Amino acid sequence: MHSSAVGHFTLGCVLEDQEHQVAKEERETPTTDSMPPLLRQAIELFDHQGAEPAFLFGLELIICGLKTT
Repeated sequence: MHSSAVGHFTLGCVLEDQEHQVAKEERETPTTDSMPPLLRQAIELFDHQGAEPAFLFGLELIICGLKTT
């Protein structure tokens, strides 16, 4: 059961990252005037850092949660 949760999380992250890479190449330069500042910052951060920091953070949360159960 635990490995299933980790597996589903990993697969979801991989699919999300692949989609983001395609979308990043296809999207036009966003107009920052019409975008909420926090959303703009999140997109810029994800564009520069990639998915790895978010994946590692989420995986750590899952593992810590499993340790407490």
